[in-house]
Amino acid sequence: MTFDTYAYVRLHQPHGLFTAGNIKWTLGEDRSYLATKDEVLAHFEHCLEIVEQRVQVEEYFGWALESHVESGNIMRLNCKSSDGRLMIIEAKRLIKASGFGIVPNGPLELSSTRVVSVSPDFCDIVDGERSRWIPLTR
Repeated sequence: MTFDTYAYVRLHQPHGLFTAGNIKWTLGEDRSYLATKDEVLAHFEHCLEIVEQRVQVEEYFGWALESHVESGNIMRLNCKSSDGRLMIIEAKRLIKASGFGIVPNGPLELSSTRVVSVSPDFCDIVDGERSRWIPLTR
């Protein structure tokens, strides 16, 4: 979710509560600090480095898990690439962390031409053309 969100997003909870496992943040900020998008992404890179010290991690970006079957001590994963290729992976463990699949709402459709509906997912309201509409203190 953090990759796809707008650039100026911040956490809505103290950063220490937003992690993988019990991996500590390395920011050195106060407990109540709300981390930025770049800080969250850097923290998850740190988390991956920590996890890779404990277990073997193989990344398959662009592939989707279609199905899996457990057979004895082996997990057999059937995967499909974004261009339709198929791949079977055998692993000792499977961690499924697919998220909630939430699709952001688009701007509202309005009958008036005097009102504009904006959404940070479809219109950058801070740096874009419409930033003049919003009185921000920078």
